Formats: sequence, structure tokens, C-alpha cells
Amino acid sequence: MISETGKAVLFASCSILGQQLSLCERIAANPLLHSTYSRKCSVAGASMASHLRHSLDHYSILCRNVVHHDPNTKMSVEVFYDERKRNVAMEQDVQKGVEAFRECSGLLTRLEEFDISHMKISPMFQIGQADQVSEFDSTLKRELWFCAHHAIHHNAMILMIANLISDETERNMMLSSFPGDFGLAPATITALK
Repeated sequence: MISETGKAVLFASCSILGQQLSLCERIAANPLLHSTYSRKCSVAGASMASHLRHSLDHYSILCRNVVHHDPNTKMSVEVFYDERKRNVAMEQDVQKGVEAFRECSGLLTRLEEFDISHMKISPMFQIGQADQVSEFDSTLKRELWFCAHHAIHHNAMILMIANLISDETERNMMLSSFPGDFGLAPATITALK
């Protein structure tokens, strides 16, 4: 059975991923914005698409590893967040982004089947340049919140990139594609009320 806090964290994750999917769908529906989606911003050093891909990678890695975990082999689910693909199709083609977000959303909803609060996760990160990897002890609930928090920060960067679009018409079209509260943490939303 999923705890109330587990439900809240899963709901938050679904909402954030849903915002990103909604943004991709709105951009996909407007051909005038397709090149804007993948255009590298000189200030941020990345495109909106690369930030979306990066935050999606974290959710995808976590969800895939949990859903495909065999509890008979290991007690905890190993998650190596740094094992990401870069320059994938979704960074150039917004429709591929829509498909990737839909696939990950399906995996995310499957996490309702698991004990989010107590399922052991072993996240691993490369902490040095010499392939030094550190492993930590965590839970699925904590890792879902990590992914949510991480995605919120990337959403803020995406919004900043949109605000830096030099052409006013293009900038306004892009900004009108953003769902409400995009890039704002729950604590920020509460503080703004």
C-alpha cells in the first residue's frame, strides 16, 4: 500500500512530467516553434530541448530500473543517473520529445504498484573525472523527489531560455506555450500566494 507522502511525491512527479509533456505537445502543434525548441541559447549554453531531455533522463532511468527490477537478485534497485544518452532524437525533433515523455509518464504511473516509501534504491553518481562513482542509500520516494526537484530547476532554465529569445513575436509565441507554474517549486508557489 502506498503511503500518503508517497502518493504526494508520485503526484508531484506526474504533475511536473505532465507540464513538460504539455510544453512539448504545444510546441509540436506550432511548426513556427520547432526550430526554437532545439536552438542552442548562447547564454545558457544549451537548448530548451536539451534541458527537457536531461530532466527526462533522470525520471526514465529511475522508472525503468524500478519497473524492471528483479527483487530475487538484489535487495535494492541500482540507479546510475550519469548513464545518459546525449544528442538523442528528441533534442532535434519535438514530436520525438512528446513520444519520450508519454513513454516515461506510463512508466511513472506504474510506480503506484511499488512501496514508494520503503523500496530501497542505490543511486550512483560519478563524483570525479577519473570515473570515480559513489553509491548512496535511498528510497524510491526520496529519488522521485530528487527527480522532481531536479526537473523543476531545469524547467526554470527552459523558461529563462524562452525569455531570452530575441525576436519578440517568436518569444511571445513560445511563452504562451508554457503551462502555469512551470519552473516554480511548490515552496515558491506557496510563497507567492
